[in-house]
Amino acid sequence: MAEERYRTTRAGIKIFLRPVRSDDEELVRSFAKTLSEQDIYFRFFRHVEPNEDFLKRFVNIDPNEEIAVLALVTRGKADKIVGGGRFFIDRERRMAEVVITVGSEYQNKGIGREVLLHLISLARAEGFKGLTAQVLADNVAMLRLLRSLEGVEYDMKKSLDASVFHMDMVFIDREPQEARPADLTDI
Repeated sequence: MAEERYRTTRAGIKIFLRPVRSDDEELVRSFAKTLSEQDIYFRFFRHVEPNEDFLKRFVNIDPNEEIAVLALVTRGKADKIVGGGRFFIDRERRMAEVVITVGSEYQNKGIGREVLLHLISLARAEGFKGLTAQVLADNVAMLRLLRSLEGVEYDMKKSLDASVFHMDMVFIDREPQEARPADLTDI
């Protein structure tokens, strides 16, 4: 379902975006070791220990419940995860809750933006109306990322409760607008 795509970030990093696979457990384990405690806290709102059970649940995706993608770079002959994202499907509302994590050394280099744009593309293809997100008020980078596409990809409604921003991001219709005849008052 989730297509694969090569992208180059604004910082010139070439990444490969692809779905999470069940055999990615070792790659995910290595990625988890690169994350700071703050990175983990921003993602899960609490400390999480990436044990074996956690890793298995992370790579065994039920496509009826969630879509998950990885952003990889190739180092020599090996791939390395530099970020990833997923959305959890709310079919009743036709929305999906999005989460994104970027490795500490790769933050603020455009990887999160490419992951978000890819997830938006996948959500649109699935017929969703938009995305939702819950972001800690201290997670300035994620707030900046989500706001950067406001008015471009989606219209956003946000509220703050107990230091957590709740965001509803409804996709902007991309159907071509019907051309109208020129009116002399437009000249």
